[in-house]
Amino acid sequence: MDLLVDSWSEAVVIPIWDEAQLSFSVLPSKDIFYLPDMSSSMVTVPEGVPLPWEEQLQFVKGIVSQATTYDKGGIDIWPIFTSSALEKIGNPEIECLLNVTDPAKAINYVQGYKLKLRTTPTRKLFSRLVEKGVTEAIENPASAKGPLFLISTDGKPDEDGPTMQETTNQAIMALSRAGLDPTRYI
Repeated sequence: MDLLVDSWSEAVVIPIWDEAQLSFSVLPSKDIFYLPDMSSSMVTVPEGVPLPWEEQLQFVKGIVSQATTYDKGGIDIWPIFTSSALEKIGNPEIECLLNVTDPAKAINYVQGYKLKLRTTPTRKLFSRLVEKGVTEAIENPASAKGPLFLISTDGKPDEDGPTMQETTNQAIMALSRAGLDPTRYI
């Protein structure tokens, strides 16, 4: 059985499959976004401590197969990573990999970043994805699904950009102004 080790507390081991099943089973249909941390701290820890990078790969393996049961179109993987314009030209999938239904493809995609680790613009990426979802909901409320963000990281969000709470509050206000129920789309 695959396990997810909660590195923030001592000796807490959670079976990934059980935890994922419980989390996903209470949700209505959602667009699932996975935001893995691509910072250098993911591979820099004191000797004898499990690498957050390895824990993240176990998370990917355990979650992707579960998540695709609830997001039939596959999950979208958006690495928390600042890519250069040159990288974007050379590799169109550097920014994201959409509609992933195969856990092996997800692991290979995330593993491909191990040698490119940098800073993690978590707030900017979260804000951009929430804004995209709000725009889609306002333009086509009947077919828009609310997002579910799965974020794996070993640290706190960067200081650049609005906080995740501020982004969420802005989304709630925009949806309310459009006459939509924010609880359906957020």
